[in-house]
Amino acid sequence: MRHADRRFGSAERLEWLRGQISELDDLIRHTLLQRHRAPLAGVLTEASTLAGWTSLDIGSLKQAWAHYEQAKSAAREAESAALLAHATAEQAFVLIDAGNVEDAVELFAEARDIGKRAPRLLRAWLAAAQGEGHAISGDGDNALRSFDEADELRPSELVHPELPFLFLGGTHLDRWRGNALVHLGAEEAISHLEAVIEGVPSEFVRARASACVDLALAYSAAGDREGAETYARQGLGGCRNRPASSVDSSRHVEGASSSAPGVPSCRELDGWRTGRSRADALAYSAEEITMRSTEIVLRLLGGDFNVEPEDPRLAPLRRELHDALAPARPLPTWPAEAPEQQLDHVWISAGLSAERPASVNSTVSDHLPVEVTVRRSGLDARDDLRSATPLPD
Repeated sequence: MRHADRRFGSAERLEWLRGQISELDDLIRHTLLQRHRAPLAGVLTEASTLAGWTSLDIGSLKQAWAHYEQAKSAAREAESAALLAHATAEQAFVLIDAGNVEDAVELFAEARDIGKRAPRLLRAWLAAAQGEGHAISGDGDNALRSFDEADELRPSELVHPELPFLFLGGTHLDRWRGNALVHLGAEEAISHLEAVIEGVPSEFVRARASACVDLALAYSAAGDREGAETYARQGLGGCRNRPASSVDSSRHVEGASSSAPGVPSCRELDGWRTGRSRADALAYSAEEITMRSTEIVLRLLGGDFNVEPEDPRLAPLRRELHDALAPARPLPTWPAEAPEQQLDHVWISAGLSAERPASVNSTVSDHLPVEVTVRRSGLDARDDLRSATPLPD
């Protein structure tokens, strides 16, 4: 399952995961002996952490937090410090996306302490995760120190029988460090990422798209608009080349093994988290809007942003654009069969007006399309511009 997620995204698989989690939880509740419960709990931990990461990927922080709490509880049932450390570290990224970086850094430290006797592969992963936390907090010295520790800890044998879901081979750790350099605004971010991006396997579509977004941000910070646009287009192309059945930066699961006989396997780490690329892309879009505000007067930005309207990561857009769908709220668009969240958006600049925003009943995608009539102020209906989302992935 995670092989497909690595290439195409996995939001539409979340309901399947929840069903598997429910079955595993019920099976554990009806299993008497601990020697039988423990391996089942190990699989439940893997399924719950994948569900947590998938929820984070679509911007559902509350659901992600709940899945990680269940993962940690299952890891304790499994009596596995390694699984508990991994789930704890991934949960810290929920705090980061919620804007609580200080507590996230403390949770990363706790995860490393829990996993201090874990295999070297997991300790390397935990060090890199902590490094990203330090980078996002602006602590460059500790960030780079953590990535140096990850390099030292990373074993030559990158597959461990107890950690089939972890992978730090190839360029994964180098790309992860590059993402941290971008967060820190380091001058070497561009040269570092360009040195590793060609080594990203072609099947790692989202990983490559994330690296391109990081490079776009780095070039933009350096004032090189041409370089920023080049990589932004490459990153956008990677997102659009996914199948329509799929649903965005760093670290995690790509293969899977089953710890208990007859229980479906869950995942295998691909080393590049997907949720943050979408947020970074939004920030880049807002920055580009600001950079070009003197060149182009009218702006319309629409699509599947994988976050709800109140998400703090949309703040940069709010400074430059207006939410064209706001009058129609609540306007849930995902999942299409029983929508609960509005993940699809249309934003417009000053000089444009929006009328009749609505969702459109359709099951062609896992998102409902949205439709809004947009016109330049003062024009009549014959000059309407129509915008509908989601755009093809």
